[in-house]
Amino acid sequence: MKIKAALMTMTASLVLAGCNRGADSDSAITNNSAAAAATNAAAEAPAAAPTGQNRAATTAAAREPQEILCNQGRCTYLRIDEQEIVREAGGERLLRVISAEGNYQMPEDAVEFPQTSRGLPIIWSPQPTEYYVLCSANRPTLIIRKEAPGRGWEALDLDFVDGVNFASMDFYVHYAAACHPGERVDDGFARRHGFRNIEGGDARDLARPEDVLNRPG
Repeated sequence: MKIKAALMTMTASLVLAGCNRGADSDSAITNNSAAAAATNAAAEAPAAAPTGQNRAATTAAAREPQEILCNQGRCTYLRIDEQEIVREAGGERLLRVISAEGNYQMPEDAVEFPQTSRGLPIIWSPQPTEYYVLCSANRPTLIIRKEAPGRGWEALDLDFVDGVNFASMDFYVHYAAACHPGERVDDGFARRHGFRNIEGGDARDLARPEDVLNRPG
């Protein structure tokens, strides 16, 4: 399965799930705005000092909600709560990441999308998400659980040169938030970090995330 087809299929399911969560929460936005604002403020607080020799510092930039996309009056955000260095060698880092996604419903009279997430009453999903990233200029990779339980992981090669589009933005933001916290995936992102074009990248099945390192760069 080619990477673009995989991204389109998997993004569709994630966006649908996000919309369903958003629809369920719409009726509670007004009544729960104060609680949501408090939750968002807590997310913006400085991270506690990491423990353990493999614990990567979850910086304030990483914990700042990152915009995934805004469309039709709703914005989706990503927040990283924890990350851990699994292995580091040859200028590459394999990170394990715990994150949360949230939705912000714009007011009906809003005329433009928000420029920052600060102060927004974002409704965060109570269910954390675990994923891995291989931070690498030569083979940037996002590793996510396969949809069927007990069937391992799936590695997605990310083409930051030609592959970034509306349908796949979710995956690129998940990578950037972990490997380059605080940066937006804009037109200059690939050039700033020396990414190259990935020809015919595939979505690959992995028994465990660490297996991504067995593939030559």
